[in-house]
Amino acid sequence: MPETVSGLQDAIVNEASFDVTPTQALAWINRRWRSMVGRARAYRKTLTVGTTTANVAFYPLTGVLEVYEVTVAGIPYSRGRRGDPYFNTQGELAWTGMGEGRGLFVPDANASATRGVTLVPTPADTGSAISAFAALEPPDLTADSTGDTLLAAVIDGEFVEALIAGAMAIGYRREGNLGLARDNDQMFDSGSDEFMRITRRRYRGPGPTQIRV
Repeated sequence: MPETVSGLQDAIVNEASFDVTPTQALAWINRRWRSMVGRARAYRKTLTVGTTTANVAFYPLTGVLEVYEVTVAGIPYSRGRRGDPYFNTQGELAWTGMGEGRGLFVPDANASATRGVTLVPTPADTGSAISAFAALEPPDLTADSTGDTLLAAVIDGEFVEALIAGAMAIGYRREGNLGLARDNDQMFDSGSDEFMRITRRRYRGPGPTQIRV
């Protein structure tokens, strides 16, 4: 039977007997949900970034933790290094194995600390569609069918107990029971680390790993 968000709340309020409301229990769960899913980079989507603007290299991505792939006008761009935009402006950047019209994307941020990507070379045209495959900050869980669907889609069922343990650690720490808080934190950390390893392996897939030199 699939896990539900209400079931997670029940584990905190009734099974663990914390003297809190379901709303407060959900707040604890969501704090650990954001930590677990964010650490594993498990909430991934293909985003419509927008369209190119001539002579504009940086394009913001709100709520994005990490960008893995970028396409411009349907053409895949390779991931570059932070220094690549500078070396390109100096005419010192060269890369091989890429056809005409392709380029690089560099994970970046602007002066306002907004995350995004810088395209190399800087687009010369306006209107080419930009998309990105990225890990995002996960939405909060809600105690309804929407939250249940999100829970089932993002986190493997075997890690639900670790998520509950993380929420319980918050409760035990607030009660001053530091021993049980540490025990549950260890369960949460162990489960989160394994979830991260599985997520990386799942998206990496079989075959050789590309190495850029």
